[in-house]
This record gives sequence, C-alpha cells and structure tokens, in this order.
Amino acid sequence: MASTVTVPKVIGFPLRRGRKLLDHVGLNRAEVVYRESEDSLGVIVEQYPLPGEPADPTKPVRVGVASRSWLEFLPALYQTQNGAGRSFLEGFLWPFQQMWTDIEEKLDDLQRYFHPYETPAEFLPWLASWLALALDQEWPEQKKRILIKRAVQLYKLRGTVRGLKLFLKIFTDLEPEIYENQWPFDGFQVGLISTTGIDTVLIAPVDRAHCFTVSLPMSLAETSIDLIRKIHAIIRVERPAHTNYYLLFAPPKTIEEQGFMQVGVRMTLGVDTWVTGAATNAPEFVEGDNADGH
Repeated sequence: MASTVTVPKVIGFPLRRGRKLLDHVGLNRAEVVYRESEDSLGVIVEQYPLPGEPADPTKPVRVGVASRSWLEFLPALYQTQNGAGRSFLEGFLWPFQQMWTDIEEKLDDLQRYFHPYETPAEFLPWLASWLALALDQEWPEQKKRILIKRAVQLYKLRGTVRGLKLFLKIFTDLEPEIYENQWPFDGFQVGLISTTGIDTVLIAPVDRAHCFTVSLPMSLAETSIDLIRKIHAIIRVERPAHTNYYLLFAPPKTIEEQGFMQVGVRMTLGVDTWVTGAATNAPEFVEGDNADGH
C-alpha cells in the first residue's frame, strides 16, 4: 500500500504557488477545476482533500481556482438571464472556458517549461533536445535535470579530464580518479605473470600517450551490469576520440579482511580458498577499450 502524506493548505494561494506547495510534500499532481468566483482571478478557493488530511501521492489533489464567466466580455444583450437567474449562453460557454483557461494558464506560466528543475518530467527530453543532449530514458529524473542544467558547462569541458570527472560524479554521486598516460598492463613474463585471463590479458599494443585509466570507488559486486554499461557509454562520449581507456573498480578485500584458510571452514580450492603467490592490490574488475576500439 502506498504511503500517505499530509495535504498542506493551498486555499488562498495563487495556483502556481499552490502547485509548488503540493510538490514540496510529494503531491506533484493537481487536478484543476475553474470556479466562477468573486475572489481574485487565479486564486485557489477550494481543495480536496482538505488541509491536514492524508492523501495518496499517486492520486491527484483536486483544487478549485477562481475564474470569471466570459459573459462579462460580451455586450449586455448576451448577458440576459431567465427567471431562475441563469443564462443559456453562460452555461454553453462554461465547458469551453474550462478547457481554454487551462491552456491560458500554461501560456502565462510558459517560462517554467524552460527551467530544467521546474519543467514537467515529460518535457525533459524535449528540453534536452534544444541543447543537443541525448538522455538515457532509464536515468533517474533528478540526474536528467542536473545534466540539462549543466549541459553548457559540460560541453565546454568535453574531452578534458575535468569534464569527464564532472559528468561521472553527477551520474554516479562518486568522485572518480582519472590517470592520464597510464595503462594497467605491462605485458607478461613467463613464470611470473602468465595466467591468461587472470593476471595476463592479451590485447593489441597500445600507445600510453593516448591512454587513460578511470578508477571508481565502487565495488563491482554491488554494481549492476546496466550501470556499468551506462558508465562506459558516458566515457566513450566524453573522452577524446583518439584515446583508449580502461575502467577499474575498487580493489578486492585484503587478506586480513577475508581471513585465512581454516580446515573444515574455508577449504574448497577454487571456491572459497585460493593458493597463490604474494597478494596484490589489483583492481577487482578491469574493462575498457583496446587499441582497436573494441
């Protein structure tokens, strides 16, 4: 069952201010109905649920907004009422007024659609397209808003270490380390470093002058494959086109943290026990582009 929140009082506030009050408590949907009222135009005159009552964030809050009949703008001839105090023309125009007033509200508040922190979520891809910024639809909404806000700054820094670090920090909420002209492999020596797939990786030769390594302080075990792919996509877009890179994650736990082999407790060779030479602080996971760009 969805959690509930307490509805704030929005009666007496202009519609835009009322929307912000609802957004602040997580009620980001408001169903607007316009009421003929003597109150100031655009002011909220009623709300449901009432102030202080609980509400489901997945359901819209209904608010009534003060409006005027279009009859006021017509000649007196068309404002004639019947014996019951009603006008046929007034009732006929009211449904159209409900529809057009909502459009007028959007036009009056048009500047909100150009602000990355205030525009509705469905407008984010459209706003990003103005900046030639491609957004992954699966990215969290808040990260999309931050990236759009800082798109111009990121464009100025594209292809630089500072720009790549800033983009990765925004996306991962972590501070990456980038090492220029470094590559994690120095070739192998038979008898010392020669286990293919474990401590030796066979790839085409690379020019260290055009290489860099990205190190993220996050554990591979706690990182989803989908997130890894997104990080790679960001690096490929933000790096200089002629460079190769390697992505490394946090190193594995030390021997002291893992504990030593105990017969009957940790003793399955190749599963929870390894017999090796001296321990190293090699990264837990290394992946990136080789010299051929694969």
